[in-house]
Amino acid sequence: MTLDLTRRQTLQFGALLFAGASFPTLGRAADAPKNLIVAIPQSPAALEPVLKNNTATVQTIFSVYDRLLAIDFKTGEVRPGLAESWEKIDPRTFEFKLRQGVKFHDGGEMTAEDVAFSFSKERISGPKDGISVAAQYHRTIEKVELVDPNTVRFTTNQIDPAFLLKVGGWSAEIVSKKAFEAGGGWKNWATKPIGAGPYKIVENRQDEILILDAHKDYWGGSPAFERIEFRIVPEAVVRVNGLLAGDFHIATSLNPDQIDQVNAAPGLEIVGGPIQNVRTLNFATSNGILKDVRLRRAISHAIDRDGIVQSIWQNRTVVPHGFQDPAYGNTYLDDARVPTYDPDLAHKLIAEAGYKGEEIVYRSQSSAYPLELQTSQIIVEMLRDVGLNVRLEVKESWDQVYTKPIESIIWNESTLFAWPDPTGGLIRLYGSAGQFQRDPFNWSADEFNKVAGEFESTDDLKKRQELHRRLLDIVEHENPPCTVLFDNALFYGKRKNIPWAPYPTLYVDYGPNNAATKVR
Repeated sequence: MTLDLTRRQTLQFGALLFAGASFPTLGRAADAPKNLIVAIPQSPAALEPVLKNNTATVQTIFSVYDRLLAIDFKTGEVRPGLAESWEKIDPRTFEFKLRQGVKFHDGGEMTAEDVAFSFSKERISGPKDGISVAAQYHRTIEKVELVDPNTVRFTTNQIDPAFLLKVGGWSAEIVSKKAFEAGGGWKNWATKPIGAGPYKIVENRQDEILILDAHKDYWGGSPAFERIEFRIVPEAVVRVNGLLAGDFHIATSLNPDQIDQVNAAPGLEIVGGPIQNVRTLNFATSNGILKDVRLRRAISHAIDRDGIVQSIWQNRTVVPHGFQDPAYGNTYLDDARVPTYDPDLAHKLIAEAGYKGEEIVYRSQSSAYPLELQTSQIIVEMLRDVGLNVRLEVKESWDQVYTKPIESIIWNESTLFAWPDPTGGLIRLYGSAGQFQRDPFNWSADEFNKVAGEFESTDDLKKRQELHRRLLDIVEHENPPCTVLFDNALFYGKRKNIPWAPYPTLYVDYGPNNAATKVR
């Protein structure tokens, strides 16, 4: 049996426990504001998608760009985007017919030349090697050719059953080649890139505000809001107080213990819940004491994930079945499991490793993720309970978290499932092109790479399932670069008259392709 990832079965997103979720009341859209003010915890790390894919970046600039195809997050299938149609010429060749009349934010019209440039080495590589995250996404593209001004042909270097999903995912955004060249290179371009999405970048002041204005010539229809202001408010309690006071229309990344307070306030509601994104604790594997896999396994078995979910998360998220998501459809392995909570086994592994009390540093930010610091504090105590000497260091940014030396440290991450397939999460981030096999992390993973390569290049469903199981065993049990904690969950407090609802993913769409915005 072969797997066609463009024709997967309908996904049951209701089973994802979209806790507390509701949708805008259609009759209340008439009094919705034209200018939307959104409180978020952090500024985007970049405005150009090929450079970063962290939470704040994905949540703020998703609507600045469009892609050849769009992923329908209710079905997991792809649908037309900037390409109005496509054809699979042979197992490694795809042609896309472009939508005509699409305007970039500067008024220029999109052509096949812009598409080819958007996937070129000049753009995908970023300003210098190691800066771009796009290599994680597009390593199977061999070449992109112009067939005519409105047709572009992609050739992959292997059979890639997830290819169509990839051109609808992150870092597949189409940008203006002319605007890039006019900007004189990356330094100027990265401050205000030109895309073709429903909103355009107007102003960005790091750690203060990001302003987007509606793209009046957007091919997909008029955006619901004329302006969106993302205001940087690091503390969740301040975001909630601002929402209650009327300073914000939406407050993002709220904590479970704030849900009842918001829902009880007149005219406000909570939307959101668990998303296609896992929270992990990552290990420094190449240097220091955590090079010993027994200590990494001990840490995994020392963590009571269910206890964390039941306490601070109030059962509003779940412990997943490993580093995967039900959105994978037929590739999803329902019987897979994360390492069990087993303090006795953790003690045994620590003794076998000959651990002598060497310090392990836990680097955590306070609010890069919901309940991040609280989760870190609980895990520190769990690790101390099994005899590990762990010291918590609170950092202010990702640059500080990743400061060298990366030795005998652990830190928090979350993984964006960029498209509903293992290649969009686990393989993308931890595979040979992902950041954790590069400096400064340098996870050594020859067996993982071998199995991942086989997985990426086969469309045989049974074989993909077997290979996926092997990948999960390596990452979660045999040679873990991380350990899965729980599914990330995002809760948004909003005014009921705002015509908007979140997807069950990290992507946040304020444009007309989000059905909830069309009630205006």
